[in-house]
Amino acid sequence: MSLISLIITIVVVGLLLWVVNSFIPMESRVKSILNVVVIIVLVLWLLRGFGVLGSGDLHVSLDPSSLSTQAAPLSVTDFG
Repeated sequence: MSLISLIITIVVVGLLLWVVNSFIPMESRVKSILNVVVIIVLVLWLLRGFGVLGSGDLHVSLDPSSLSTQAAPLSVTDFG
């Protein structure tokens, strides 16, 4: 991720948030919740972009052949 794309993304998100806050009539509580959600998503995106947060263990596959019909047996260490 280049610095220019990072700055452009932050500016675009800020402008969109300003437009929504300025021109779309909403209750102030809804605007506050929207602002908090957008800021949290932006911070998480930045942390992931800089490698502070990993991608996690969640992998989504749209290939039906990769689905398993066998359940893995559970052991005592799975719960503790």
